[in-house]
Amino acid sequence: MRSAAALLCLILGVACSKEYDQSTRPEQVAGTYTLTQYKGAALPAIVRTDSTGILRLMSGSLVIGADHTFSETLSFTLTSPVGAATSQIGLRQGTWSMVRDFALMSFNDTRNGQTYTGTAAGGAVVLETVTGAQLIYRK
Repeated sequence: MRSAAALLCLILGVACSKEYDQSTRPEQVAGTYTLTQYKGAALPAIVRTDSTGILRLMSGSLVIGADHTFSETLSFTLTSPVGAATSQIGLRQGTWSMVRDFALMSFNDTRNGQTYTGTAAGGAVVLETVTGAQLIYRK
């Protein structure tokens, strides 16, 4: 009878917890992630096509520090209308914080003066940029 009561208490404790996954704890979120998708497409993905050419996102990495800092590096290739390709690097860095129930993150890009959001759970981070584009990173 005692073990049944203990099991019931454990189940109720888990059910009442706002934390649905231990991988959303701030200390579990820290680490290095690799970009796998941009706007639902696998990499390389087309970011834009205009008169300057085709801009493709080739790769990316996101480093989330346990000290609440982050850095994101994105590698692009711009192919001109005549076929010449040049490489470009995009860098965002700043601070992050957890908000609401341990899964929602706020990223303050101090380098570029932007703030955007993300969610972290199960070894993945989904960022939504100021333009609404989603980037999916995995550990």
